[in-house]
Amino acid sequence: MLCRISTLLIFASISISGFCQNFSTSIIKFDENDGFKAENYIGDIKSDSEGNIWIIDFNQVNRYDGIQFKTIEPGKVNHNALLRFIEGGNGRKLVFDYTGMLYYLEGDTLIPSEYNQQLSTVKTSSNFTDIKIDKEGRLHISYDKSGYLIVDRESIIKPLEGLPKK
Repeated sequence: MLCRISTLLIFASISISGFCQNFSTSIIKFDENDGFKAENYIGDIKSDSEGNIWIIDFNQVNRYDGIQFKTIEPGKVNHNALLRFIEGGNGRKLVFDYTGMLYYLEGDTLIPSEYNQQLSTVKTSSNFTDIKIDKEGRLHISYDKSGYLIVDRESIIKPLEGLPKK
């Protein structure tokens, strides 16, 4: 019993001394002098499997590799306010806009997705809120409070359709 109490007291004193240490934090602000360009509202910040940080604003995409920023402008791509960054299971990088249209990032170029034809037929009462890509390359899309779609190159599946509403 004495051994257990001694062990507990030693552990408690080590834990308390660890919590009392002074940890310093630093904040680094990036701006145009550092190569970072944000023209509008930032909709998303994510990291990818390669360690890059992706910053999505309404008009463009910024990639930070830990050393420098690279701005990827949409060029001739007609989009409606870029919103989110996604990395698929195959490592493919995508951005989608407020209407749910998808764009692939190939190098430093934004390219409309082959899914956009299918996605343009989806009628929802509001914009998409999130998109994920499964191992088979299908898109899983959420919208509204209860909307959920699975989109592949041939069809659109509505798994929640026909379920009773609460």
